[in-house]
Amino acid sequence: MFAYYKKMGKSLTDVLGELYEKHGYFLNTLYSFEFEGPKGQDKMKNIMEKFRNLGGELCGQKIASERDYLKKTDDLPKSDVLKFILETGNSIVVRPSGTEPKIKIYLSVSGDNRAQAEVIEKELSKRLKDMVEESYLLDFLDNTVFAVVFSVIKHLISRIYYLLVFTEIIAAPSDCNIVFSHGAHQDFRQVF
Repeated sequence: MFAYYKKMGKSLTDVLGELYEKHGYFLNTLYSFEFEGPKGQDKMKNIMEKFRNLGGELCGQKIASERDYLKKTDDLPKSDVLKFILETGNSIVVRPSGTEPKIKIYLSVSGDNRAQAEVIEKELSKRLKDMVEESYLLDFLDNTVFAVVFSVIKHLISRIYYLLVFTEIIAAPSDCNIVFSHGAHQDFRQVF
């Protein structure tokens, strides 16, 4: 091939440039998101479930076609892989790694030239990263908010109990040593 195009006075780079001009520039990238720890698998399952229930739109674009290889395989073995073709013709493949606690996202985009393809890829990858991080953050916040709310409620109940005992609405236990959340022991009657 090199010799053929050299006879024509072209380099392989020139020919590649002509192909890009004729068919557009194609760019393929891979992004990996790690989810370590005992809850990593659950987080990955939740993210995959979110991708399975998008409602016809991904990254601000309509989904032209969607394949879930866990359900429909076209003679391929079933696998936890999702493939989306967007209305622009760009594709996104999402799958958990089979060997590591990661979700992998493959982007395949095209543009009239390299600069345009890079802009498209950058926008799609940012939206996908935000989506994955939002799922991870929401899971984190759900657990954190629960812990904070539980702590506040526990604290309020203990204060109401102490107030009721202090005002003698209910009887104080015979042992009035109270263990506070910071671990200090004090006689209950000295608190008020």
